Amino acid sequence: MIERWLSSNRPIQIEHDEHFVRSRENNGQPISAVREERIQEEVEAQIEVKPLKLRGKSGRMLAEVSFAGTSF
Repeated sequence: MIERWLSSNRPIQIEHDEHFVRSRENNGQPISAVREERIQEEVEAQIEVKPLKLRGKSGRMLAEVSFAGTSF
């Protein structure tokens, strides 16, 4: 079976036997792992995260952001 996906980065084509990949790039890997890897690549290419910029001394804000981050 061959899967072809539309992608913003590059065309994605995976040849598999419904369990394991049979194409050169990922030969022998489980199809679910390869799908997950390709989806991750696609998401990373489309999402841009800009760093938080803080001005001056904002210790309380940093503490609260740190607390919120660790709670996740």
